[in-house]
Amino acid sequence: DIQTVGDSLVYLEKDSMIRCYGQPILWNDNQQIAADSILVFLANEEVEHAEGLGNAFACQMQTDEFFNQMSGKEIIAYMDSGNIKEVLVKGNAETVYYPKDDNGKYTGVNKTQSSFVRIFIENEEIKRILFTTATTGTMYPLKDMPPQKANLSAFFWASGERPADKDDVFREVTHQQRKATVVSATSEQDEEEKAAKEKKEKDKRKKSSNKGQLKSK
Repeated sequence: DIQTVGDSLVYLEKDSMIRCYGQPILWNDNQQIAADSILVFLANEEVEHAEGLGNAFACQMQTDEFFNQMSGKEIIAYMDSGNIKEVLVKGNAETVYYPKDDNGKYTGVNKTQSSFVRIFIENEEIKRILFTTATTGTMYPLKDMPPQKANLSAFFWASGERPADKDDVFREVTHQQRKATVVSATSEQDEEEKAAKEKKEKDKRKKSSNKGQLKSK
């Protein structure tokens, strides 16, 4: 149901947990999760959920060109019958999502920033997304999507590293170079907060100046 790679793996039977370290990556169907470390929790010999901790990034392949993407400090993927059914993104959550209309045609690209995101998945398709109230986002028509905004800064798709079968686990792979997701998300958020604060101060000074002019008249 899942495949993982990493520099090291530790399994403790007493707590039914697999710990993956050293640029680990986890795959399930058309979905990929990467982080500084990944914890896989087992129940009744099946994967119950997986946690990506630190610089977490997840993506879902829609086509060779379109990938739904999420990044944050932490990503938790809950599984049912071997498939990812729900994903939580915590801390500096960023998403790139390609919604479809009722006919299955892509309608645009939705790019958001939030502190927390909950995503529900059915039949390998995103069906619903919940954001915190303090969420900023932009919906672009496909033809108007700036190329530099089509992917998150941490985006990578490591299909070449994915084990194909049980014998493939002994194959040595070279990790793709990754970018830190939290640093990118934080810096972009800080810039937006700085710009908003400067605008607020500017409006405040302008309002104060207008009041002074009215009094002098």
